[in-house]
Amino acid sequence: MGVRLIISAKIGLSAWSLATGSLPQCSRHPRLPPKCRILGDIENSPWIPYDAGLSDFPYAQPSNVLSVYTCLCELNQIVHQSLYLRHLPNQLYGPRDAWNNYTQYLKWYSHLPELMRLGHNSTPAVLFCHIYYHFAVLHLSHHLRNEAISGSSSLHIGTEAATTIQALLRTYSRLYTLRKIPSFVSHFILPSTAVLL
Repeated sequence: MGVRLIISAKIGLSAWSLATGSLPQCSRHPRLPPKCRILGDIENSPWIPYDAGLSDFPYAQPSNVLSVYTCLCELNQIVHQSLYLRHLPNQLYGPRDAWNNYTQYLKWYSHLPELMRLGHNSTPAVLFCHIYYHFAVLHLSHHLRNEAISGSSSLHIGTEAATTIQALLRTYSRLYTLRKIPSFVSHFILPSTAVLL
């Protein structure tokens, strides 16, 4: 449990650094513990909202807590390394570097297990993971300005990411309200709204 708390703190630091556009406050190459084993009884434990006001929530679903946590840690490793590439002093970060980062993000997203796909799992943790991914892509999109990406412009990539963030927030609000949303999401909303404006 202690290791998960430390990793959660590192995820928080990277999310904060991504939202503020700054260098992470932990080592560039942190020593990471091995991935947690996926235990069936924990994975299949039911997830229901904590809030009594949402007790009529019609869809009990498996929590998949360890798989979600593992996927979030993998995404955070990409975010962490890309922040170091972008914000190190005397580090030249060009469109080609941004393209490599974008490719890493796409690869992570394409390898998500089925249980992390929207529609299959709609727990708040999964929705947050998708919002975090799209915010990372949005944050990266302005560095892609000089690269041709399969007919897509960086403006299109940024607009698509911002539109997806807004759609995910509407889904989150409809399912769970925004009263207990993760604190970082408020920092993700403003830039995505600004891009759409």
